[in-house]
This record gives sequence, structure tokens and C-alpha cells, in this order.
Amino acid sequence: MRAFQPSYAWDCFVASDPDLSRLKMGLRALLGMGLTLVVLAVLGQLLHQPTSLGMVGMMVGMMTSVSVQDPLPPQERITLLCVPGVAAAAVCLGAISAPNLVVSSLLFLGVTFLVVSARRFGPRGTALGTIAFMTFFFALFVHASAAQLPWMLASVGVGSAVAFGVRTWLIPERALSALRRTLRVYRRSISLLLAELAQVLPSQEGRRREKRIRRAFRWVNEGAMEVEQHLERVPPEGLAPGLSKEEIRERLLEMELAAERLASSVYQGLTQNGLTPSERQDLQAKVATLWRESRGIHSPPAESGPQAIASQDASAAATKIESALNKLREVMARPFGAHSGARPSHASGPPLPPQEEAAEEAGPASKPLKLHASTRQAIQATVAGGLAMIAGHALSSTRWYWAVVASFVVFNRASTRGDILLRAWHRALGTVVGVMAGLLLATVVSGHRDIEIALLFACAFLGFYLLRVSYAWMVFWFTTLLVVLYSLTGRYSPDLLYLRLWETLAGASIGALVAVVLLHRA
Repeated sequence: MRAFQPSYAWDCFVASDPDLSRLKMGLRALLGMGLTLVVLAVLGQLLHQPTSLGMVGMMVGMMTSVSVQDPLPPQERITLLCVPGVAAAAVCLGAISAPNLVVSSLLFLGVTFLVVSARRFGPRGTALGTIAFMTFFFALFVHASAAQLPWMLASVGVGSAVAFGVRTWLIPERALSALRRTLRVYRRSISLLLAELAQVLPSQEGRRREKRIRRAFRWVNEGAMEVEQHLERVPPEGLAPGLSKEEIRERLLEMELAAERLASSVYQGLTQNGLTPSERQDLQAKVATLWRESRGIHSPPAESGPQAIASQDASAAATKIESALNKLREVMARPFGAHSGARPSHASGPPLPPQEEAAEEAGPASKPLKLHASTRQAIQATVAGGLAMIAGHALSSTRWYWAVVASFVVFNRASTRGDILLRAWHRALGTVVGVMAGLLLATVVSGHRDIEIALLFACAFLGFYLLRVSYAWMVFWFTTLLVVLYSLTGRYSPDLLYLRLWETLAGASIGALVAVVLLHRA
């Protein structure tokens, strides 16, 4: 199987980002921050304004470029047009309240409640809420004053305009091309499964073998979900003539079931020792042949060696695997739009049990009153922010907001208590490792301005590129970015990094604790 290792490695890379969403997110963040910085640097010199105040505009340019995730382009443009007003209002609140600690603290909690509650309005509410929170935070971070508002508002306008250009023209979402790509990559994910099965058939390592099969089939599942996600964004008239969304869903289901049947058959045959060495070798060759066919590679002529096992002499396990293999070959050879035997999936879902139907007929009055999920999380995030504020002040009277931000972000884009606990753990882990890496990096690049600027952009790109792999990776790269930023502005010190570490640990721990004990059943 060594012959197709380069292709296997490339398939792994492609399957890790089927629709290039991770790459596009990283590039959007890079362009949003970089182009905003260039424009603000030029305007700052002309208007004699400090670069530090332009950080708010850089943040708006970067966050808007990646946070807006409306499913359709018209909805996306409406959200982008709402960003300047929301960000400007948050900056004004932050700048006006910054001189008064009590007022700014109370407003911070009020903003937290409002932005988390806004998630009930879908992707638009989530994106605008996140941008409002971060712009309010940055206004406090740079100790803005009312006299500096004109330049800060101008930077917000520049960042919003750059983000609009990045999302609309430079790196737009093209639903049809994304669907075509994910369909191609979906076939690649099945090729990956075949490559893994061909490599595990002669293997004797049971636990490692199971892990490899499960990982390969997970790629197939994730590829199907990516296709379904982009299929929803494509209008029916955008598909090929005679092809419907329902037919594509049927074909995906049939391919997924055939792949699952093959993976299951191989796994059972190996774990139950139902295959002889000659059967393993023969099946490995057949799986490798199907892999080559799926990749459009001409199969080499048969070599002398063990002959194929006669069907009457084959074990039940080998017969089952060969049958599953032939079914997958048949399904993969069938073009989209051909008649499929798979049952269609109904959008309406299965019928409700009798007791649930009765509850629906009785109307909402018969159901117990429950808090909306976004309201519940808003209360949790606000309480966690208040406790984090107290803990943050106990650690530092000037950097307390780090604890508040840490307590807030563990609730961001999390829908369950498990998600919140996982984000809290990733936040803590990423910060710890990022501080250690930052300490090492600062000693190496300190004083090399060009390298530090390049690292700023590299950290921003890698943070968003790896966000969907693990939130901990994003936290790691942004902690490293903060270290480089402090080094670039001459404010770096190890004590400052240690303080950020303790503030983050306190805020993330408080957020996780509040999520567990407060209203988690409401």
C-alpha cells in the first residue's frame, strides 16, 4: 500500500477542510486585520492620531470578517451593514463609562446580558452580539475617553468597510461552487476509508485497527454533513437540470450506508478472526483496486501470487465483505440523478408519539413555562461576569477585564452545559500553553520589529484556521499574538503574562461553575 501514500496524505489534508471554510476563515481574519491596519496607519499619520486607538477598528475588521455567518448572501449583507451602528454604539458606551469604574462595570454586565440574549435571533444576533461585546471591551482596554471618540468611530467605520469588502468581494461565499467541492471531497472521504481498510486488513493490532476504521468513517460522516449544509444554501434552480436536492440527499445516504456496511463488515471479520491470511490478502487487493478506481488511477496488471478464493470456499466473513465491496462499487459508479433504492429522508421528521401530539393540540398553556435557552445563558453569563469581575479585581485593579472576557467566551457559541465545560477547559489549556510559548517567543523575536509584525498576522491566521479543529488552538495562538503585541508596543513583561494566566483561569473556572450550578435545568 505504500504506492499510494502521497495521494492518501493529500486526501487527508483535503478531507480536513472539505469546503475550504477553515482556510477562508483564516484568510478573512488576516485580510480584515491587515487591510484595516494599513488604512488606519495612513490616516493616523495624516490626522496625527495614535495607532493604539485604531486597535478597535482592527478588531472590528477582523471579527466582522469571521463572525458573520448568515446562510444566504442577502442576509449576510444586511448583517454586515448593521455592524457599524452596533459597534459604534458599543464604543460610545465604553468610552463614556470608562472613567467611572462602577458605571463601566455595571454597563459591562448589562452588555453581556444583552449580547447573549441576542442569540435567539440566530446567526445575525450571535454575530452582532459578539462584535458589540468585543468593541465595548476594547474601549475599556485602551482607556478611551470622550475626546477620542471621533477617531475611534472613524476606525470602526474603516474596519466595517474593510470587512464588508472582504466578505462580499475578496473572499465571498459561493454556495454552488462550495457544494460542488464538498461533493468531490465526499468521494475523497470514501477513498480515504478504502485506503484505511486496505491497510488494516493485514494488521494484527486490534485497538489501533479499530481506531483507524472509526476515524476514517468519521470523515465520511463529516463530509456528508458538510454537503447537507451547503445544499441548504443553494437555490433549487442552481442545480443541474433534472437534479433535485432530494435526489442528492438519497445518493449521499446510499453512499454513506454502503461505506458503513463495508467498514462494519471488515471490522467484524477482523475482530472475530473470521478471515484466513489468504482471504485477508485477497480482500486487501480488491479494496486497493476499488480505491484506485475511485481516484481514477489505472489498476496495474495482476501479479502472480495467491489466487482469489473461490466463492464456495470463502468464509462467511469474506463473503460478507466482498458483497459490501461490490455494493459500494456499484453505488459510487452511479451518477447523481440516477434512480436510487435508498429511502428518502423527510424534512418533517418522524411523527410525534401520542402523548407529544396531545401536548401540541393542548397548546402552549398546558406546557410548563421554561426560560428560553438564550435567556438562561444570558443570566448565567451575566452572573459569571459579575463574579469574574470581583475575582479579577482581587488579582489586579487594572486588568480585571481579562477574567470577565474569559467568563464570557466560554458561553460563546455553546448550546449545552457540556459545550460550556469543554470551552472552559480549552480556554484554560490554550492560555497556559500559549503563555509558556509566548515567554519563549518573546525572548527570541524581541527587538525585531518586522518579524513581530509578521508574527501578528501569522498568529491571527492560524488562530482562526484552527478554530474548528479545537478552540484550544485558537486560544493558544491568540495568547501568543498578545505576547507579540505587548513586545511590539514595549509593554511586555513576564509578570503581565502570569497575570493574564491567573485572570483567565479564574474567569474560565467561574464560567464553568456557574454553568453547572445555575439554571442548568431551567
